[in-house]
Amino acid sequence: MFPLGSSPSGAGSGAPLGPLILAGLAVWISSILVVWIWVKHRDVSTPRKLLWTLVVMIPPLGWMLFWGFFRPPGRTGYETPDSITHSGTD
Repeated sequence: MFPLGSSPSGAGSGAPLGPLILAGLAVWISSILVVWIWVKHRDVSTPRKLLWTLVVMIPPLGWMLFWGFFRPPGRTGYETPDSITHSGTD
C-alpha cells in the first residue's frame, strides 16, 4: 500500500526512509511540547496556550521560539535564588 523501503526484488522503488523518520521525529517532539504546555502550565490562559500550540507545531523554529520566549505568569527568567545575597558596597 505505502512502500517504505526497497521492493523484494531489489529494484528500490520505495520512498527513502530518512525524510519519513525525520518527519516522525518532528511530530513526536512537537507533541511532547504541546502536552508540556497544556499540563505543566495550567495557570496560563487558554488563548495563549492555543497560540503556543500552533507555534510549536512548526519545527524547529517553533521549538526555539517556545524555549526562548514562553514564560508562565510570574516568571521572568532572570530570578536569583534567595540564598544569594548581595554583599558589595553601594
